[in-house]
Amino acid sequence: MIKIKYKITDEEGNSEEDEFEAVIGANQLRKEIEDELKGKKAGDKVHLENVPLYNEKGEEIGKATVDIEVLEVEKKIVSEFNDEFVKEIGLGENVEEAKKKIREDLEKQVKEAKEAELEQKILDKLAEQYDFDVPVSLVKAEIEALLDNYIKQLQQFGIQPNEDMLRAAAQGLEQTAVKNVRLMFVINKIAEKEGIEVSEEEINKELEDIAQQYQTSVEEIRRIFEERGLIQNVRYVLLRKKVLDALKNKIKIIEMTKEEYEEKYGKLEDQLQQQPQEEKSESQEEVKNEQ
Repeated sequence: MIKIKYKITDEEGNSEEDEFEAVIGANQLRKEIEDELKGKKAGDKVHLENVPLYNEKGEEIGKATVDIEVLEVEKKIVSEFNDEFVKEIGLGENVEEAKKKIREDLEKQVKEAKEAELEQKILDKLAEQYDFDVPVSLVKAEIEALLDNYIKQLQQFGIQPNEDMLRAAAQGLEQTAVKNVRLMFVINKIAEKEGIEVSEEEINKELEDIAQQYQTSVEEIRRIFEERGLIQNVRYVLLRKKVLDALKNKIKIIEMTKEEYEEKYGKLEDQLQQQPQEEKSESQEEVKNEQ
């Protein structure tokens, strides 16, 4: 257990101070902050610059400076890792079962992380290939959604953003908003060509999962989502997942280190510089013609 006093300063110079108690290793603090606090004792200070803020899509939406002073440190006595302990914490009937479950959980986390990384690379590639104008109204709506996430991120650090901060953030988020809206059109076009659709049953299943997560009824979740116009968001998220799954099935994935790649194909930097611009232009023209 560690008790800290922290000061958060945003890019506009606004700051907030507070105290907080957390258990190191319990994911109660941001990873970069927790890593810096490991091994620290009362009286130690930590200074972190350019701490990124992310929205729910994992996109960076701002940075902050964090100053921390350690006030108290209490050591937690860890129980011996034996059959009695694993039963108590629900990991199984014995140590072997616990090890198996831990290994399976770690393998699942690694697999999910790789899937997420691959999906992001596919989205980034699509965004690079297609460049076309998108409706201003949709961009404004996306900026508002990104701003809402930005506000929530700051509030988690105890910062209440003012109008100047929001205005500056909106300007910085415009490029991300345009990219997101453009990707929405591309995803919808791919879905149309591939005959990919989202059924009402799939939407209902997603709402059931959300209701279970928040421990409320499906009817209540649907009411909230309909009032806020979020059903189409659910449909798009499911559609994007289906499209990404379809694209992943069409590519062959070979895992190798950077050294192995460069030994077989040459330096990546050289290949990027030699990439024909004609391919990008043709792809962009195709999307424009299809709109």
